Amino acid sequence: MSPPLPPPKSTGCYPVHEDCCTISQKTASSISLSLRYTHAPSDRHLGQWRDASRRALIPHSHLSCSPSPTLSYSSTLLTPPSPSIPPVPVSPVKTPIPDPFSLCSPLTMLPCVRWLQPILAFFSSALLTQGGNCPASCLCPDPHTVDCSGRGLTNLPDSIPLDVRRLLLSNNWISQIPSDFLVLYNDLVYLDLRNNSLSQIEPGTLSTSPRLVFLDLGSNNLTEIPKGTFGESRSLIKLRLGNNPHLSMVSKDAFLGLTSLRELELEQNALSSLQVGALSQLPSLRVVRLEGNPWVCNCNFASLFAWLMENRHKLPNGVEGLECSLPTDGRRVTLSQLSQESFRKCQETLTLTDLLIIIFSGISVSVAAIMASFFLASTVHCFQRWSKGSKGEDEESEE
Repeated sequence: MSPPLPPPKSTGCYPVHEDCCTISQKTASSISLSLRYTHAPSDRHLGQWRDASRRALIPHSHLSCSPSPTLSYSSTLLTPPSPSIPPVPVSPVKTPIPDPFSLCSPLTMLPCVRWLQPILAFFSSALLTQGGNCPASCLCPDPHTVDCSGRGLTNLPDSIPLDVRRLLLSNNWISQIPSDFLVLYNDLVYLDLRNNSLSQIEPGTLSTSPRLVFLDLGSNNLTEIPKGTFGESRSLIKLRLGNNPHLSMVSKDAFLGLTSLRELELEQNALSSLQVGALSQLPSLRVVRLEGNPWVCNCNFASLFAWLMENRHKLPNGVEGLECSLPTDGRRVTLSQLSQESFRKCQETLTLTDLLIIIFSGISVSVAAIMASFFLASTVHCFQRWSKGSKGEDEESEE
């Protein structure tokens, strides 16, 4: 059982336990009672402290715990003592500093949390960069962005974090993308390969990132966009292929499967014609840029012209911003100066497909006729031999 509290002294200080507390009067208007424990305060000690506070007219709500290695309970008197009372000299009690973690209790949890904040912040920052370190030649302004723009790279950088979302590789000398480059980057959303030296992209290379939304391949040396280049990147929304001065061929099925594509840029290329199927199979297309190409207004351009006139609202500059060369004199005119009547002769002339069909049909008919003639000749020959055999048998029977 704990010893009883001693009566109040004339100095106004109320000791809780002479063996484990230091009593000091800092000023004439306040009393500071500091308890130094080598372990967490027990209910008995707290009860004694409340009794001492009650006798000194100290409200319980003024009790506080300071975040230090020792537990200090300080309160202010409601009625300050007389200024004439001198402070009580008290010699400090030398006690070993306890382990901060041993002081954690429901009453002192807040100081412990404050003490652990730097450590928690360090581990949190480490968890945010769990994808790996930033490549040596690049910058990483945030945990999910790798900026390698303008670094003079000739190949893709190594050690790219696996959780990267924005990868900026513009203004370099990269000439090739490995076909398995994007296999591990499932969180990649934004890929910028603008202004490099890419001449071709293997089919399926850009279809292995299921969350890719933005892709910029502008200002490169691409020559064609074959079928399957983008696979079925259903999440792709914006695709930039402009400013490729050698890009002269786009396959009819080059954009097959891009069901979410809204913006397609094919401006400032070397396209003289484009199959309309490459655009008509994009159900979500909202904006298409085709200006700056050497279009030729011949019969191969007729179907694309009809599609552009029906979808002129998808052209940022309208049909007035598109020009084509007349096949007769090479003069360039805007599409707004043309009409469906300009391509009427194309409907009267045979196209290459029509010619191929006619040739194939003629060959088929000729082969069939030759086979029929051969069969008929064989049949006649067999019939003649059978007739001669029958006559010979009849003559022999008569003799």
